[in-house]
Amino acid sequence: MNNLVWSLIFCFLMVVGWSGTVMGETGVSVSGKQRSQNIVLKPEIQILPPVTGKNSKQEAIVSMYQGLFSRASWILDEPIAAKNLITQVFARETADLGQRVMIRAGEKFQKGDRLTVHRPREILRHPQDQRILGRISETLGIIEIVEFHGEELTAVVVKTYKEIVAGDLVDAFLNEKISIQFKEDPSFSLSAPVVYIENGLITAGLGQVVVVGLGMQDRVYPGLILPVYRTAPPLALHESKGSPRLDSLPVGEVALFRIADKASLALVTQSQDFLELGDRVGVAVSSPKSHENP
Repeated sequence: MNNLVWSLIFCFLMVVGWSGTVMGETGVSVSGKQRSQNIVLKPEIQILPPVTGKNSKQEAIVSMYQGLFSRASWILDEPIAAKNLITQVFARETADLGQRVMIRAGEKFQKGDRLTVHRPREILRHPQDQRILGRISETLGIIEIVEFHGEELTAVVVKTYKEIVAGDLVDAFLNEKISIQFKEDPSFSLSAPVVYIENGLITAGLGQVVVVGLGMQDRVYPGLILPVYRTAPPLALHESKGSPRLDSLPVGEVALFRIADKASLALVTQSQDFLELGDRVGVAVSSPKSHENP
């Protein structure tokens, strides 16, 4: 009798175990071939191919750059050579999208050419010796030439950022988006201050544009990524009659994208703190004097 009971219990356990295995496992074949050992996959797990060859930082910088390229300001030589000038806005005082303007041109253009309308603003000076680095010129919009009348041209406004009026300047600046490879250069050995923040602001954050006192004469180029530092005394100092040491504290990073002779426009691509006028761009510099606590 006991043997019969134990035999029935054993058969019951075998049946329950087999049915649980069938309900709880999913058998799959790999590469279309039947495998002797099944692979168990949980339904919530999704196998994705690996992502390779993408630089998220590069993509983020390019995205910010493309959004501001055509509307960003320009740096002009000082004194300004005003070769091409808007002399008249048809039908009203200010030109909006689709309206026509008259241009007095000192350069040769062709029908269909697209030109940048801009308005000169502040003179850019180096904060230490006050030498002139150029003049910032605000981009107002883009026009397209449609007719010729001797030295005068008629153009249509095809893009506007701000109101365009008679007296605004016109130049054949590059308006289309161009491909720039943004990269760091650890061997770069110069530094210069932030001399202007676009729109006349006193601080700049991520995605904003600043002017840096580095230009073609310093052999910088579009796409160069440089760190930004702020000089400040150490937290702990001895009392001393001498000057305390100044440390360079990292506050962010910029990418140069529009280069003039003595200055460049730069996009703020990283910021631990707001950038301010006078912050140093390039290699970190510290004072040689030290009066720190040991």
